This record gives sequence, structure tokens and C-alpha cells, in this order.
Amino acid sequence: MPVEPLPAKPSRYVIIAQLRLTSTQVFAEAISRLGTVCAVAESAWILASTYTLATIHNLLVQSLRPADRLFIVDIARDKASWTSYGPSEEARIRQMWAI
Repeated sequence: MPVEPLPAKPSRYVIIAQLRLTSTQVFAEAISRLGTVCAVAESAWILASTYTLATIHNLLVQSLRPADRLFIVDIARDKASWTSYGPSEEARIRQMWAI
């Protein structure tokens, strides 16, 4: 699937992953293919990328196993994306973004 970067300047993303079955190194390599990356904790990164939040999410999910969690924040656009959270957790996250 070809992915199209945004034509504008890069956006900044915070990526947090709870990796239960996926190697942190493998996941970090997947992130590094999307732009300029800086690890800020064991499973947290800041990414500067011209790809959209949806594209980054879709590409990174391919590196994960079902038990892994992913949370991405597009800092510049005040948007978030996540995977593998339960219904009550998702409701709380959505509520936080509505404040």
C-alpha cells in the first residue's frame, strides 16, 4: 500500500507503546522509517514526520501483536490515535480529548 506524506512541514508525534509480545527494537525500527525519531523512554518516542496520524497509526499497527498497545498523539493538530484499549479505557481517552 503506497503511503503519501503530507505536503506541509513535519508534524510532531508522541508515540507510546506497551509492547507485550513485540520487540522494542523492531518497533523502534518501524518508527524510524517514518521520519526523525528520538527515544524519550523505554517505550516512548517523539517523531517528526510528514505522514498523517492515520498513516503512521496504520503502518505501526502492522508491527504489533494483538496484546500490544499503541497510543499516538499529533501534538501540532491536537489529535490522538490508539489501539488495543478496552471499551472503558477508550471512553476515558475520548472524554479527555473532548475537554
